[in-house]
Order: sequence, then structure tokens, then C-alpha cells
Amino acid sequence: MKNLIFTLFAALLIPDFISAQASSFTIVPIPSYVTAPPETFDTAAIATIKNVSNVRDSFHWERIVIELPGGFRTAVCDPVQCYFENVNSQSFVLEPGEEGALDLHFYNYGQESGSGLVRVKVNNVKNPSDSLSGVYYYNTTSGTDDPLPAANVRLFPNPFTEGFTLDHADDVAAVRVFSLLGREVAYFTPSANQRYSLVEQPAGTYIIALIAQNGQVFQALEVRKQ
Repeated sequence: MKNLIFTLFAALLIPDFISAQASSFTIVPIPSYVTAPPETFDTAAIATIKNVSNVRDSFHWERIVIELPGGFRTAVCDPVQCYFENVNSQSFVLEPGEEGALDLHFYNYGQESGSGLVRVKVNNVKNPSDSLSGVYYYNTTSGTDDPLPAANVRLFPNPFTEGFTLDHADDVAAVRVFSLLGREVAYFTPSANQRYSLVEQPAGTYIIALIAQNGQVFQALEVRKQ
């Protein structure tokens, strides 16, 4: 039986979120999801960033760890190079139409079972409001694991004003809500009507993590409260 250190995150991406993009660049896929046995040290979640504008632009990324077991570390690879684990932000330049890697490596030093979620926020240096977040999550696997539910839960509305509703959520054992800095702001057990209120939370963007019966995250979604 796994020691489920991380009861947090994995991917509920609805098509609107998958296709969302800033005006000058894209990150694909959002999220990037990987699994590996506990004995695998280095597992990379792969994504690509592309400058879709017609001008040369500078971009800046910042790594934000939402959840990570104690024996894990991560490192970012951008279009310039792969960085050491202690590098939390960096800048790079892309020519018009140029694309490159925006990968996240999960390093399992303790050969532990668990899950992790990391956000890499990227913004256009000339226009900081032109931003996107790459979302990367990881689950360990073993031959005795029950398969995770299909990632077909739907969340609506998005954005919302007071709360949200889940559809096709029979396999959801818990709903956890996090700020973009990784602080858990709400925890819900499933309700009969699958409606969840965040009326007491301020306006802003949140991450909704859907937890399976085995304690692992099987979907996650960025949502916005107006």
C-alpha cells in the first residue's frame, strides 16, 4: 500500500482551459502529467512554449511548488538550458514563431510513493499581464495500484462568483482548493448536489484538486472567482 504523502493534485483540464493562451505565446500541454514507479529517480513532464507573435520577445518564468513530498525535488528546463534544483526563476528570449522546451523534472531522491504538483508561471517581460502558467503533476505507480478514474469531471461555471458545480464526479472522494501560491484555502467531502461554495474567499484564481478513493489526485483545474 502506498504511503500517500500527497493528497493534492492532478488534472481536470477542460477544453477551454487547454486552449487558453496569452496574446503573445502558448504553452502546450496544460497540464503536463507523468507517472513513474517509485524507483525511477528522474521523470520529466514535457511541455513546449512558443512565441506566436510577430516580434522578438523576452519571457520570464517562476517556479511555484504547490505540493511535493519531502524526498522529491524539481528542476525546470527552458528553451535555453536545464537548470539546477535551486533555480526558481529565469528569463529567456524567443524569436517570432520560435518554440522550445518548458519541461519540469521530478527527482525522487527517497524512492518514495507520492504525488507532486508544480506551477511554472511565465510572463512577457514587456507586458507582465500577458502571462500563462504551465501546470505539471506527477504520481508514482506500482503493480498493485488501482487505476485512477478517467479525467472527465467537468467544472462549471468558470469563472464563477460564489461557487462551482462538478459533473460526472462519482469517483471524486475529496475536493481541495489551493491558492496559486500553494496554500490550501478549502477542503470539501463530496456533496449530494456536487456544489461547492467559495463565497468567503476573495476574488482571484484558484486551483481545484480532485482526489480519488486511493488518495491520489486524478484531475486539477485553474478556475477564477470574480
